[in-house]
Amino acid sequence: MKEPWVTEINEHNLGTNIKGNNYIVLDRNLGAVCTIPGDTRSIGLLYQWGRKDPFVSTSEFGMNTKSVLYNQDGVVKESSQKSDNSKGTIEYAIKNPMTYIVDGNSKSNTSQLPYQYAYDWMQYADDALWGNPYGYEFPDASLLKKSIYDPCPEGYMVAPRDTWMTADSEKLIFDDNGSWDVANLGYLLIYNGQTMWYPVTGVRSARGGGLTACNEYGCCLFSSPDGNKNAKAPFIKIMKSGVEKSADRRANAYPVRCVRIIK
Repeated sequence: MKEPWVTEINEHNLGTNIKGNNYIVLDRNLGAVCTIPGDTRSIGLLYQWGRKDPFVSTSEFGMNTKSVLYNQDGVVKESSQKSDNSKGTIEYAIKNPMTYIVDGNSKSNTSQLPYQYAYDWMQYADDALWGNPYGYEFPDASLLKKSIYDPCPEGYMVAPRDTWMTADSEKLIFDDNGSWDVANLGYLLIYNGQTMWYPVTGVRSARGGGLTACNEYGCCLFSSPDGNKNAKAPFIKIMKSGVEKSADRRANAYPVRCVRIIK
């Protein structure tokens, strides 16, 4: 019998893209329990790039009001700590999953190892947290790895950089295959005979973990950094004006959509 806390597993096969890779994408963001347009439950959870533990998004669709967390004793309170030599580490992040680690560096320093990146929750950079430190170079799918910090369930991984590319160009599959849903704040993609929902989700801020942009855009993070010695986390950005590749601070928190690779 299916356990009540396990969501449905529905997949979308995007076919072989321009890089020769074929990805099977889950139909919802990680943590979402439905795919109903306009339903808060379709948003899912938000992740700082490279961390395995999530943070909540909005409690009211389109509003910058954080969901309330509960355990058996009542309301669970989040905290925030500024990144430094002790708090800006993977060890601290694992031991403190409810602590939002605020960026500690306003400037990057890549003159020598260990590198420091501006607006990263890590005090010293680690491009391999989600397993693909060179994924921005679009390697063959057989070379992509899933790290122990990847939050996706067994058999899936955070989306590689070329997940939503078309078969004959480096355009995104969204470009000519869907439309913005103004009433429900999201993008309805129709591709390879499949209908997929990508909602506006908002973002948690690198400066303090506050929730913003819940009526403006949604994102899906990639598993690689944005480039060589690059401080930013890359993602697809879903907006009223369209869907595009973008990148921003690693200490921000965005949604994840998990994929399975056909090798």
